[in-house]
Amino acid sequence: MKTLDIAGVIMEVSENEMVNLRKGSQKVRKYVTLVDDSMCAISLTLWASMCDRITPDDINKVIAVKGARVSEFGGKSLNAADDHSTLYMELNHDKCRQLIKWHKDLL
Repeated sequence: MKTLDIAGVIMEVSENEMVNLRKGSQKVRKYVTLVDDSMCAISLTLWASMCDRITPDDINKVIAVKGARVSEFGGKSLNAADDHSTLYMELNHDKCRQLIKWHKDLL
């Protein structure tokens, strides 16, 4: 399974939803749409407790994700869960500062 580190501006945040898993249990998920200065967008699916870390109030903020898993189910998307990913809001990093400036210039 491929993983990558990514940074992007949060453009959309869905509501939490419960998903029935094959094992018979349930897990909460949330979809976040990210865009970067290439003007490409990708869907990031957050799982379990990660869902509580992003809200609609975070739209237009920059997030960095370390260890996002690449999914090709129904097209390319990313997944983040506590067991393999870390989220960073408004990280003090060159790429994140660049995205903040780029997005501010668009507005």
